[in-house]
Amino acid sequence: MRARPGDRLVVKGVRVDLPEQRGRVFAVGGPDGTVPFTVRRPAADGDRRCSRARKPSS
Repeated sequence: MRARPGDRLVVKGVRVDLPEQRGRVFAVGGPDGTVPFTVRRPAADGDRRCSRARKPSS
């Protein structure tokens, strides 16, 4: 997964009763836009760091 500052990130809940989380990437720590990302989410207690990308299950 690759991102640039300003990109939106949506993380789906792993169960039906868990809501999805949305945020905006404001820092990219990996080379060539790869993880880790620092993501700012609205209504969160500050910034969160995403350390890896999960592959969607099929």
